[in-house]
Amino acid sequence: MVTGTAHERPFLRVVNSGPEIPADRIGTLFQPFQPCQRLESRTGNPDGHGLGLSIVSAVAAVHDADLAVEPGPQGGLSITVALPGARN
Repeated sequence: MVTGTAHERPFLRVVNSGPEIPADRIGTLFQPFQPCQRLESRTGNPDGHGLGLSIVSAVAAVHDADLAVEPGPQGGLSITVALPGARN
């Protein structure tokens, strides 16, 4: 996890490891309760409910933040939430 500022905007970036995720499947990861669309569990535990990234997306939207998601070069994801800059 990395925090900082870029272009006068605070940001939070989380990078994880895991299986490779095709770029065209990333959007489905943000849809809640879509077990048929979920990718194979990274932990081998099928008990997930598919809520984590949908919550991240909802929190970012409420705060007018930009959410950027990219597949990692060796698997996993890089997720960046950039909050609006300070208002004067």
